[in-house]
Amino acid sequence: MGRPPEAFYREIRPRARTIRLGYLSRARAPGTLPCANLSRTRREGRAHVPNTRGRAALRGSLMSNVTVVGTGYVGLVQGVCLAELGHTVTCVDVDERKVKLLESGKSPIYEPGIEDLIVTNRDAGRLKFATPENGWESLLSEVVFVAVGTPMSENGAADLSYVRSAIDSIAKAATAPTTVVMKSTVPPGTGAVLQARYL
Repeated sequence: MGRPPEAFYREIRPRARTIRLGYLSRARAPGTLPCANLSRTRREGRAHVPNTRGRAALRGSLMSNVTVVGTGYVGLVQGVCLAELGHTVTCVDVDERKVKLLESGKSPIYEPGIEDLIVTNRDAGRLKFATPENGWESLLSEVVFVAVGTPMSENGAADLSYVRSAIDSIAKAATAPTTVVMKSTVPPGTGAVLQARYL
């Protein structure tokens, strides 16, 4: 599977709702959590924040509400680090047992220091975990990161059913302009296919 373009933003409107699809850079220093991995294209007027000064540059200036869908290796680290930067983050997962584990301050994955960050940001009110059992409406934010699994199917292709399910749920529940950022590993052209589906 190839890598999507570095940044791919285009506004699409499912009925009266607005969703934007995008990709963020995954580059990070070896052995570090991607806490300031927030590169965006200059064309879109986004900020580029170097890893070494990410927290100081972001706090108090670009804070936002963020939703992360999926709490695996990619999604959980993304959500925890965004909360550590000062964003208010809701991590969503369909696995109720995993959500309860995270709410208790324990991590289902191993990443050095992540449990301390979970507890610190949970207690500070910047990080919470939830399932979509009672609907997506109350879980969405102005920015939604999709970090669900894309396992290999029997024919070797990526299974995008979890991605499609997540995007469908977001599109149906969104009532305000929403930026959707794809963090799942997907084949080239996936963004275009999703755009065509919701145009």
